[in-house]
Amino acid sequence: MRSFTDTLVLANGGVYDNLGMETIWKEYSTLLVSDAGAKIQPEGEPSHDWARHSMRILEIVDDQVRNLRKRHLLDLYTTKQRRGAYWGIRTNIADYQLVDALPCDLAKTTELSMTPTRLR
Repeated sequence: MRSFTDTLVLANGGVYDNLGMETIWKEYSTLLVSDAGAKIQPEGEPSHDWARHSMRILEIVDDQVRNLRKRHLLDLYTTKQRRGAYWGIRTNIADYQLVDALPCDLAKTTELSMTPTRLR
C-alpha cells in the first residue's frame, strides 16, 4: 500500500486561501489585497448531471468563502484595526478618484478580466 507522501501534487495557494489573508492579517498593520478571482455567473439552466452540479457547488462554496474573507478585510479597514487597500479584478479604478491613477477604460478592463486562467 502506498503512502500519501509517495507522490507530490502541487496546487495553487488559492485552493485554501484565495485572497492570501490567512497568514498575514494577524501579523501586519497594512494589508494590500489583490483579488483576481472571477465572480461566478448566474446559471439560467443549471446542469442536472452530478459532475457539473458538483462543480457548480464548489464554485458557490469558493464564492462564499471569498465574500466572507473580503467582508472581514473591509471590516478591519473600517474599524481602523488595519490599514491598506483591496481591489478586485473588476474594480473600476475611476471610482477611487485618484489623481495619479493610470487611465483604464472599464469596458476594456472588464473584457480582460474575463480571460480564463489555467494554472498548468
